[in-house]
Amino acid sequence: MLVKDNWKNAWASPDFRKHFIVTLSILVLMVAFIDHFFYYIQSRDGHPLRDVVLDWLPADDVSNYIFASLYIGVIIAMGSALRYPEALLTGLQAYGYLTLMRMCTLYFIPLEPHPAIVSLEDPFIGYLFYDKIEITKDLFFSGHVSTICLLVITAPGRNLRIFLILDTILLAGLMLVQHAHYTVDILAAPLFAAFSVYLAGKRTQTVIPSAIGKESVNE
Repeated sequence: MLVKDNWKNAWASPDFRKHFIVTLSILVLMVAFIDHFFYYIQSRDGHPLRDVVLDWLPADDVSNYIFASLYIGVIIAMGSALRYPEALLTGLQAYGYLTLMRMCTLYFIPLEPHPAIVSLEDPFIGYLFYDKIEITKDLFFSGHVSTICLLVITAPGRNLRIFLILDTILLAGLMLVQHAHYTVDILAAPLFAAFSVYLAGKRTQTVIPSAIGKESVNE
């Protein structure tokens, strides 16, 4: 009943309805456009970087572990956020900002992948996207790591936040083993995630835990 009441109360607000519908519409448009953008990014020449961490670390294919870690974190975090409409809306808006910032950095900072890169293969939904060309130049900054970092910041509950922090560390390490990103791509991801949440939070100036109740913060 709590979830139903929360959504009923939130949907009764014209401001919430407007922001929620507009946010979802923009995200759908981004999804429809993003594959064309990545095809363009892949077609350009970029600049290689010297990365002492990747030069030292042996490369290996850990794609299954990367995407399992990513999807488990996203599913658990989204399942929790669905109970709190305002927190969910803030997270969705932050993800929109994050995606826009990543598109800008990819456009203005063209990079070539590390020579030892092992191609990422999504075993779950990879067949739905990028079936025409292999994408390896979507480098600065890491979309996988920044997404989980965003979920850490917006997570409604201490235990969930701790789990997502550990998941972020695991995911970052696996991405380095895969050599799918430079170290700087990984280190920059939390900064962009934090800035995206800041921009989304400016809409209401609401601290997420206060909106979801003290009991959930201590879960």
